[in-house]
Amino acid sequence: MIKKNPHLRFKLVFLDIGINSVLDIAIPLIWKRLVKGGILIFDQYNHELAPGETLAIEKHLKGKKIRTIKNSWMPNAYIIK
Repeated sequence: MIKKNPHLRFKLVFLDIGINSVLDIAIPLIWKRLVKGGILIFDQYNHELAPGETLAIEKHLKGKKIRTIKNSWMPNAYIIK
């Protein structure tokens, strides 16, 4: 869908994937289209159920400020572009 619609931009994206191989593709594509000030929410950052999500985030968004949500199970992290 993203490749077929190059005009799409996002203000808020909630990623509930948790699979490293899928996130390796999704994060760079979505990050390019996320507007300045847009929010990217992650469901399973630093969670034992989906270690691939943490690995993908650290690979593709290294140096970005990852904010966590206290006292939450899921979603539990977000990044503001």
